[in-house]
Amino acid sequence: MLAAGQLSRRVGARTVLKAENLQLTGSFKVRGALNRLAQLSEAERAAGVVAASAGNHAQGVAFAARELGIRATAVMPDGASLAKIAAVKQYGGEVILNEGTYDEARQAADELARSDGRIVVHAFDDPEVVAGQGTVGLEIAEDMPDVRLVVVPLGGGGLATGVAIAVKSLLPEARVVGVQAEACAPYIDSLAAHRPIGARSANTICDGIAVKQPGELTLPLVERWIDEVVTVSDDEAAEAMVLLLERPKQGFAVPWASWCRDEYARELARRWETLCGTVFRPGSSASLFPVSGTGSERMQWNALATLACQTRGQS
Repeated sequence: MLAAGQLSRRVGARTVLKAENLQLTGSFKVRGALNRLAQLSEAERAAGVVAASAGNHAQGVAFAARELGIRATAVMPDGASLAKIAAVKQYGGEVILNEGTYDEARQAADELARSDGRIVVHAFDDPEVVAGQGTVGLEIAEDMPDVRLVVVPLGGGGLATGVAIAVKSLLPEARVVGVQAEACAPYIDSLAAHRPIGARSANTICDGIAVKQPGELTLPLVERWIDEVVTVSDDEAAEAMVLLLERPKQGFAVPWASWCRDEYARELARRWETLCGTVFRPGSSASLFPVSGTGSERMQWNALATLACQTRGQS
């Protein structure tokens, strides 16, 4: 957790950043990937895994698979970052480039799994992936038990719902806000309609959260656990990126952009007092479950998150 002095002064509330971008593989994604792969049977491990990803999830799966001795294939959009493609290969993963966006890559990954029996490791629509990402929320609650507001990026919803379940289960008074890119924000219409509605485009600089279709699992979890969903424009995200490069040297662009909207941030600061926690589009964990606590406590968290996912947001 890193103090964000400039942002705190700008919005009039103490603000900190959860620096997941400093973790191994550069993304939180390895948390969910490792938790999912660790649950596989010996037969499933032998079959190998396949994942669709714009880059971060693919790196997490490739790293986790290498650590567990599992063959991994990543289906990535043909416009994916060359650096992310190279990183997946460096971790030992096979890369298949597929024409289109993440959503088309997901369809191709599903077809590959059906054709040769591999196990799909979904980027967000899986209870064990949500539980793994939720360890970010456990750490926030442990490190900042008086946090009043958590701002988290919302793409497919795995990180946002995992964080929300963990934080609000341990700190019921805390508020969780999800942030989507304005150019690809399917949750806005989907929440209003109470059913998945796809975005028309994924054309945004925020490629890591450019998911056009909410998950069948994550949509009801967003409805139940996340207090509010807001959007930011690409211009706002770009401005936030510049500020972050100049100041704290971090990659919290989307939540930072929403928080930098002075009128919005100050209103929330007034409503939720002086302590605000922000989580952004971060990195993964250098240690697999770095939150302190016994193995049984981590198992209890997995059970909690999995149960919450299975309820599909129903009270």
